[in-house]
Amino acid sequence: MYLIQFNSFSNAWFWFALISVWAVFSQMYFGLSYNQLRLARFKYPERQTAIIKALELYIERTAWTGVQELSSKFAGLAAFLISFWAVTAFYYDVELLQALFILSVPISLSFIWRWHLLKKLNEDMPDFEKVFAKIRNIRICTLFCSLVTIFFSTFWGIRMILGNYYF
Repeated sequence: MYLIQFNSFSNAWFWFALISVWAVFSQMYFGLSYNQLRLARFKYPERQTAIIKALELYIERTAWTGVQELSSKFAGLAAFLISFWAVTAFYYDVELLQALFILSVPISLSFIWRWHLLKKLNEDMPDFEKVFAKIRNIRICTLFCSLVTIFFSTFWGIRMILGNYYF
């Protein structure tokens, strides 16, 4: 195993993937960019009806896939897998699993926030201003989560790099 080393935190591709994933994920909401929503709110109010129709089509398309009926069994299985992943990555000191954990688990929080908003919008589609306010709140939480994730991964990566060279 020592012949194949996965030094994720000293690899530029990990940092590129981390920044890119969070940049794209904080801009796209239900197939629409946040910039489109902001322009429809402030400069082009005539686009608001088209955006609401696009959201309704997105919600209808997700209803076809059955994503909105996730059960508690799925949540329990996901919690088990994430905790197993965390123990394997951090207790057994597997750097590749640590990097993938840091990259993907915080994004799952934003997926959960978006899924709850999708369920609320499926029950009752409010007007554009309320939809924009809810998406803006999710965006603020996503940006905060990305900030914490990038800072944590930076310090954890420094710890791992220094640990590989000095200890």
